[in-house]
Amino acid sequence: MESSNDFNSTPELEENGEHTPTAREGTMKERPSSLSALVSRRALLQGGAGTAGAAIILGATPNSASAVVKLSPKVVAYQDHPNGDKRCGKCVQFQPPNACKIVDGAVSPEGYCRFFVPVAGA
Repeated sequence: MESSNDFNSTPELEENGEHTPTAREGTMKERPSSLSALVSRRALLQGGAGTAGAAIILGATPNSASAVVKLSPKVVAYQDHPNGDKRCGKCVQFQPPNACKIVDGAVSPEGYCRFFVPVAGA
């Protein structure tokens, strides 16, 4: 049988009936000898692009102050009077003179909401 480089040709068979691969075809026994041979360039680039995109979306905000979401007084059960010793003026979320890190709008230093967290040592 004549050998040909045409892909449509019939492969040569050994006397025992098995196909002998050409140098171009390689063999199934050939395995990559390193990890870099196992990972394709395309897979690396796609993975890297996905990771970079996620980092941009999750970590980068142009102005972190504008990214703060405040809750309505009704949602946090805000009241303009204290709850025992718990009052906005003694809370870590309070921002003098009348603001809060989590409650939208003006709050009284004597007010209270269910997200009260005491200032250490107060």
